[in-house]
Amino acid sequence: MCFGHQFCLSPDSEDNFSPNLGTQGKSIYGRISDYQTIAKPYGNCQEILTNWSSAVVHAQIIKVTQGCEYTVHGAVGRETIVVVEEGMGEVRFLGKQLALSPLCAIKLGPTGTISFYAKTQLHLFQASMCVSESPSDQQDNIEFCNADSQEWKLYEYEALGQEIFTPRHPGSIGLLRFMFPQDAIPVHLHPFSGRIIRPISGEGYTYMHPDRCPMNQDTFAAFDANVVHTNGPLKNNTYELWAFQLPWIESKIDTQNIGGHENFVRYVSNVPTPDRWKTKQQLLDIADSRRNA
Repeated sequence: MCFGHQFCLSPDSEDNFSPNLGTQGKSIYGRISDYQTIAKPYGNCQEILTNWSSAVVHAQIIKVTQGCEYTVHGAVGRETIVVVEEGMGEVRFLGKQLALSPLCAIKLGPTGTISFYAKTQLHLFQASMCVSESPSDQQDNIEFCNADSQEWKLYEYEALGQEIFTPRHPGSIGLLRFMFPQDAIPVHLHPFSGRIIRPISGEGYTYMHPDRCPMNQDTFAAFDANVVHTNGPLKNNTYELWAFQLPWIESKIDTQNIGGHENFVRYVSNVPTPDRWKTKQQLLDIADSRRNA
């Protein structure tokens, strides 16, 4: 069986944290702390991706000072997802006020507007992309989800996943949360969409052929469609991450097909047989044992 950690690594892949474009610009890896911090009235921001890939992706780290407010205005032809990485606050839209805490996620349509009020310093990761089409009734749509309230399910053979935002119209940005209690995900590619990988907790790696890039909360990775890759934890870690889908392709993952439809993912190595899969509870038990160690 062939997994990402068994491939040859670039000699400097463990130490080179400067932003690094992969083959023909189809993958990028960098350390957040290496990016310029720009002062803003609400706090500061770092521009992580600008006009990247054919989806014209933007991504920023936003830090909102306690007592300040950060407003996101929709942009014509773009959809935006914001996730809370640290801090407490409120999100305000359409006369509503909802509590914010880590693992909250908000999706914004092209004409929507939302504000983030920081009760403590609030750290956000924001990503947006061009959309091929957006139905008129979705233009000002705003969705809110606290990922901690979502159920885990078996995903991509021996990981756990949550489908946070799964749009029904083509070309729309989506969001997954993954938990990797063990290093056992086959190498694969996504034929019709790219990804931004942003770690949540633990330490792991993102393999983007031919590089194996160490991942923690100070790093990110992004890759376009058809880049051979995988993700996994370092030894004795339970590694969690956000995977922004650029765009979302229906996974069709269920208990009989936990690898997903071939339009969603295609594997380029052998995959586990059903009698070797761990159950959801077994994977949760592995994760719990590491947290309590």
